[in-house]
Amino acid sequence: MKELVERLSVVGNRLEELEPKAQNGTLTPEERAEVATLTEEADQLETQVRAIERLKSRKADKAKAAAKATPEEKLSERFSLFKAVRSLVANKDFSGAEAEVHAEGLKEARASQVAVEGFALPAFTNRHLQKRTTLDAATAATASNLIATELYDMVPALAPQLMLGMMGARVWTGLVGDVDVPAGDGISTATFNTETGTLTETNPTTKLLSLRPKRLGAWTAMTLQMLNQSSIDLENYVITDLVGAEARKVEGVAILGGGSNEPTGILGMAGTNTVAIGTNGGVITRAHLLAMESAIEIANADDQTMAFLTTPGVKGYLKNLLSAAAVGPFVWTDDNTIIGYNAYKSNLVPKTLVKGSSGANCHAVIFGDMSKLIIGNWGVRDLTVDNITLKKAGKIEVVMNSFWDVGAVHPAGFSVIKDALLA
Repeated sequence: MKELVERLSVVGNRLEELEPKAQNGTLTPEERAEVATLTEEADQLETQVRAIERLKSRKADKAKAAAKATPEEKLSERFSLFKAVRSLVANKDFSGAEAEVHAEGLKEARASQVAVEGFALPAFTNRHLQKRTTLDAATAATASNLIATELYDMVPALAPQLMLGMMGARVWTGLVGDVDVPAGDGISTATFNTETGTLTETNPTTKLLSLRPKRLGAWTAMTLQMLNQSSIDLENYVITDLVGAEARKVEGVAILGGGSNEPTGILGMAGTNTVAIGTNGGVITRAHLLAMESAIEIANADDQTMAFLTTPGVKGYLKNLLSAAAVGPFVWTDDNTIIGYNAYKSNLVPKTLVKGSSGANCHAVIFGDMSKLIIGNWGVRDLTVDNITLKKAGKIEVVMNSFWDVGAVHPAGFSVIKDALLA
């Protein structure tokens, strides 16, 4: 760093010397060439200096974070997913940080009343692993000649964006055993009577939202060569791949669900308001969207945080649909609202539903307050390996099991369309 700064000073001084001649146009051809060369060198030196400064700042921030880190965070930082997997593959006992993490995971599993077959990843470890950062592309490009690194740039696959959390859905973590959530189901009533008449007794009613752990498995394949590496980048890629697959599946079942061993999602919940377009489906209109709003208002479940969620296809159709014939704004506005409510799209919303003779081309639309949706997680993750199935290809399968359920406090706070056609 010192040498770079000193050289930058020399270059800068020489350019200052030549600046008067450059301004009055008296530079010789040799001096013009020198100015061009020095200017290019100065740019490169400044880029390198900035890269080093960023790296120093990161190291300082990391040191500060480490000083403030909790014992759990410090343990997570020492933990290596690959070391745990290598122990599983070799059927060896865990050691070091991996043994400590596994022990904590087993405690959490017992507390949550879930069974773990392989390596137990406690919730705090999962949260911390996802926060690990790697050298960004800009820094890697500018500082590659200064710092010896061994980076494995893994390009993530295209995947659907997750929307439920953005829309306010609540995720409860660290649940223990079976969970029953009481919720109001009815309200007391008032009546007029005579001065001495007997009032009819009424009481508010309640119901229970039951959450039960259901096992969700996500897996990824890695080569034995990858496993023998110690790259943080590779570990991050594997973690991101597994956690991403898990998150997409949870969101998908929270929207639809209801399959074998799956939680029931919004589109399959009893008690929601269904707006049917036609016996065989039908083309969605603004009137259907207004009907979704009215149904929630009639159920006294309206809230200012309500929003729409649908498929990209419906979004595209509504962005080209006028609110009234040949006049008015488009139904889906440029600021992503529908009839005054925020609107979102996701490829996890189904577009191949069947209604009558429509064929598998019906799209779904959901409208409601996502804060009424609860996604329950029992914290611990069970990490196992399959080193047999893909053995001939020099690969192993890393499987991550977790435990989830989905429910809605007030299903009447949602309106759904399951038979929308685009033409």
